Amino acid sequence: MKGCNQITQTHERGKVMKRLVGAMLVFFFFTLTLPAFAEEPTVGQLNELDRLVAVCKANTKTAEACLKVLRMVAVAATAVTDTFTVEVRCNLSEAVEAGKYNWVNKHITPKSFPVPKGCVEGERVKVLLFSPQNLGEEDGYITTREAITEMGKRKCRPVDWTLLLPLGDKYPELQRKFWIVGLGFAWQRPGGSVNVPILGGRDGQRGLSLYWVGPDYRWSSDNRLAASCE
Repeated sequence: MKGCNQITQTHERGKVMKRLVGAMLVFFFFTLTLPAFAEEPTVGQLNELDRLVAVCKANTKTAEACLKVLRMVAVAATAVTDTFTVEVRCNLSEAVEAGKYNWVNKHITPKSFPVPKGCVEGERVKVLLFSPQNLGEEDGYITTREAITEMGKRKCRPVDWTLLLPLGDKYPELQRKFWIVGLGFAWQRPGGSVNVPILGGRDGQRGLSLYWVGPDYRWSSDNRLAASCE
């Protein structure tokens, strides 16, 4: 009987090791191939992560170690900061028209979003898109206050519409993947709420919207916070 128990335990340990080795192989696959990703991991790769999470949770003895490995994979897969070069636009109406959006919030007007001082039409600027993970938040969420603080540590600042709209114009497919937020200038509604422009997508279409924001609003990994850096 004792021998049977030893065989069973050995078999179980073998299955556990196979799961852990499999998870580690996935981790190394992601980290080695990450530089080759154009922008984001593929849907298939993310689905594989979901499957492995389920495998980890099914085995309570190894769940903690296994999930730790997968968290490392997930963070690595979303920690690439995308960088894009755009040309500054100082005319809001022209910038909106150039973007060819399917919808535009009616409050996005030159009166609500004036031209910032020192705007240089046509200046080439690199825009970075930060996810919460890029800014050090492994749980996939970051508040507005934290995001601006973390950007400052990296000598970056949130973009306003003069860079956000050219980004939507030059790279229209980006906003179909995630919301792109410009925290650099906020418009206050008559009722008092503060709103920032967002490039978003829905049903294959693209839009320019306004979204309520506060210092403690939490942005998720479905969002990208646009910034320019020194």
